Amino acid sequence: MDNNRKIIDFVRYAFILLWGYASITKLYNWKLSRTEMHMQIFPAWIGDILFWLIPLSELILILLLMNRTKTVTGITLSTILIGLFTVYLLIGLTGIMGEPCICAGILNGKSATIHIIFNMVFVIFGIIALVLAPKGQMRKYITFDSGRKEGSQTI
Repeated sequence: MDNNRKIIDFVRYAFILLWGYASITKLYNWKLSRTEMHMQIFPAWIGDILFWLIPLSELILILLLMNRTKTVTGITLSTILIGLFTVYLLIGLTGIMGEPCICAGILNGKSATIHIIFNMVFVIFGIIALVLAPKGQMRKYITFDSGRKEGSQTI
């Protein structure tokens, strides 16, 4: 296994752990998560949609990341989602939308600034993985080797 593939796999597993923890925490503490979502500046009906949409999206990302043929798609969408969460936190720090919801339970009790730094690490991980898996060579890095066994005949 070459270094690029090791890095891509590391990023893949890091996102699986991140989304797994975040989605399970939101669903396990669903009353608290729902309450925090409704404390945001947007209307309650948007909070209701996001309350279900975010954990569902995280679970779908886990499935994509677990499927080696969909790794690049999973990393791409994961990087976009964590980037959106980061932008939301940055906007929240301005005070325009009130106190930002840190609903994932990760780094519980820490400031939004700490969450932004944490999120940016994952954004950087995602970008590095995507750079290391160039479009023309993606299959080389993300699929299991397949082919004929030594000594078998080609038909």
